[in-house]
Amino acid sequence: MQLELDRPVDWTVRLVGEAPAAVEFPDPLTGLADRHQFTRHLQEILSDPDPDRRAVTVFALNLDGFRALNTLRGFRVGDEALKIIAARLVSSIRSRDSGEAGPAVRDRDMVARLGGDEFGIICGPPALSRAVAGAFAARLPRIVEAPIAIGGQSLCLTAGTGFVVTIPAHREADDVLRDLDLAMRQAKALGPGKVVAWEPALTRAAMRRCTLAEELRRAFDNHELVLHYQPILRLSDARMVGAEALLRWNHPSEGLVSSASFLPPLEETGLIVEVGSWVIREAVRQIESWRRLYGRDIVDWVSVNLSARQFDDPSALLATLRGIYEGGFSLRRLRLEITETGFMRNPEMTRAVLAQLDALGIQIAIDDFGTGYSSLNSLRNYPVDTIKIDAEFISGIGTADGEKLAQALLNIARTYDAAIVAKGVETVAQRDFLAARGCGFGQGYLFAEPMAGALLGAYALTRAVGAEPAPAGNPLPGGTVSRPASENRLRAV
Repeated sequence: MQLELDRPVDWTVRLVGEAPAAVEFPDPLTGLADRHQFTRHLQEILSDPDPDRRAVTVFALNLDGFRALNTLRGFRVGDEALKIIAARLVSSIRSRDSGEAGPAVRDRDMVARLGGDEFGIICGPPALSRAVAGAFAARLPRIVEAPIAIGGQSLCLTAGTGFVVTIPAHREADDVLRDLDLAMRQAKALGPGKVVAWEPALTRAAMRRCTLAEELRRAFDNHELVLHYQPILRLSDARMVGAEALLRWNHPSEGLVSSASFLPPLEETGLIVEVGSWVIREAVRQIESWRRLYGRDIVDWVSVNLSARQFDDPSALLATLRGIYEGGFSLRRLRLEITETGFMRNPEMTRAVLAQLDALGIQIAIDDFGTGYSSLNSLRNYPVDTIKIDAEFISGIGTADGEKLAQALLNIARTYDAAIVAKGVETVAQRDFLAARGCGFGQGYLFAEPMAGALLGAYALTRAVGAEPAPAGNPLPGGTVSRPASENRLRAV
């Protein structure tokens, strides 16, 4: 069944022959139900005294990078895209000519626009079986991904999809919507077009993260978050040229905690945007402190990792950097690291933000090179100063297959006009292999562990040109290096 885009869509999907219910407050853009109607309808189902009549399956889709589409293509294009997707979703419930199994249409099925770029679908009661729900959920991203033609432009969008098959514990609509949102967020975190089914374990994990997020808010306010710096050395002469700023939590009872354990709640709550701006300002403050203390720059630059959330809404990032620039600091002494996957998450938005960063003189690094799904030609479209090869590929050096893979990545990296940094260098053999094959710089425990800013100055004084790098920690047989005791204390809360 094809729907006219200029006609409002009945917000409940009813069986053929039934009279449609009156639409009280439809979404004015798409003609679908809005969040209020969706929630009320779901609550009515869950409140049914008959247990067999209060089991439903609920789906949610959230478009990827839709804010960037509005920014780069204009709101008219964005609005038309939403209307087309709304019509497709209604057709996906009504149509049976796709050749794929789908849920049978029920008289209480509903499609709604839950807000912005998010849509919801209620199927049932009764609830779909887990197999049927999973098959239908797998179709939804493909419905979104089909090209959209608007005014001579062809758009290709993606979406994360989550779904919930309700259980007896789901008595309130808010409980279902909470779990639905968890499934959808998990899908989006896995990448474009992914689908996640809600499980009780997702809610338990979310509650733990919520508690951790509250602790992190207090930790940030109490100045418990700190930066440590890991040196980056030139492999030809062991001179320290830069350092990577790494976020740590100086926990009152647990000691120094690695960011790997608390970045997810920072991301999910959006606190990463505020913390990310602080990290940049703190790195700049440390660079200036070293200069005052030693009378010169002890590093050419310091790199700071950027979160995908900072790119989704870059206003805070750009405001922070412009303020630093206007204060007289040379932004050439900052290097912003973005993961390869982050580059390709929303190419148009990435290109627009990087153009503004480039205009400020900031250097850009591709982090974790080799782990993403980008193509060489795609990455060449961006202004990149540094490529950081992921430690996963460095660890394989010493085996025939590992060395072939490392060599291949080095060959690709050299096609860019950019510096090459190998991460995770832990043995002399790895260092020598990389240096012999044109990798300019290294970072890892062979050279030094991450350390407080006050210690980095003393370390820099030992990195005179021509100095042989002294391994941090105790050498083990075969030239490997044990992780320093302080790094072993970095653990999850």
